[in-house]
Amino acid sequence: MPHSEFLAWTQLDRDKAIWWHVRDRATCQSCGTRDEEWDEEVGGDRFAYAPAVGHCRGCEVKGQAQRELDGAPDGAYRVGSYADLRVAGGIEMRALTRQLKEQSRGDLARKLRRNIRRAADPVVRDLRAAVLRTVVTADPASHTPGRGYRNRTHLRERVAAAITVSITQKGVRIRVSAARVGPYGAVLSKYLDAEITQYRRWRHPVFGHDVWAVQHGQPWFFNTISGHENELRQAVLDAIDETKRELSG
Repeated sequence: MPHSEFLAWTQLDRDKAIWWHVRDRATCQSCGTRDEEWDEEVGGDRFAYAPAVGHCRGCEVKGQAQRELDGAPDGAYRVGSYADLRVAGGIEMRALTRQLKEQSRGDLARKLRRNIRRAADPVVRDLRAAVLRTVVTADPASHTPGRGYRNRTHLRERVAAAITVSITQKGVRIRVSAARVGPYGAVLSKYLDAEITQYRRWRHPVFGHDVWAVQHGQPWFFNTISGHENELRQAVLDAIDETKRELSG
């Protein structure tokens, strides 16, 4: 476009065109997002988007033909798949919560929280079962606790009962309440999960003996949640969409 033609535009149109250019330059050409969308210091969210895998039949057919031409062996790779980004729900959740409050729709807000909490119930159930199955082992060179010690403090049961669900502005939070576990609850529940590097083992005195035991738990918290991650995220998004429809209706 000739510069003289650009100058013939109104000031508002020129400002919009310049701002569009600046925004376009700040957008990642690979994923289509901007740094400020991820930067919490400027109002963004480090979990603003989550990867979503899609499939295109056209790309699949084209890829299969290309693979035949290239002589690639069957099963060498899966064609037709691509990675995309979609809103993970945190931004939508905050905006919807604010909108419900502005319109005094406490009924819908309560229903939204109830639906999200219901979606988290299977995760909590599996977490409780997982921690109850956790096997605590001792180092071979360590003095092992005597008979009857294994679950004398009922730590697994206390941790299972302390798993709670809360609804936040970003969606759902599942955690172990240290207060409900009891004394040293903040660290004991972590020691049971050997997936946390700094809590992979703990050393304690053996009751009634002048010896110490070194014991290990096993992964139960994060790996259980990761198995429900996609379905829980989708359930939260579905609950948000349902609330939006009822609000607009």
